[in-house]
Amino acid sequence: MTLDVKRLYRPGDTVDWPVVRQALAGLECDDSPAARERAGADYHWYSPVLAQQLAGKQPDLVVRPH
Repeated sequence: MTLDVKRLYRPGDTVDWPVVRQALAGLECDDSPAARERAGADYHWYSPVLAQQLAGKQPDLVVRPH
């Protein structure tokens, strides 16, 4: 499996998460409910625009450098 970086993701596209994880090898990837909830509550409320757009949403995957 390879990640096609020439084609951009568009909202509504299906995401092949194993391919994404492979492309992010070497980084900490966490899709646990607790990590997703914490990341979803990250400081977006500082921005009225982001607070409105991200209300009730959570990330599918949390990625952190080692």
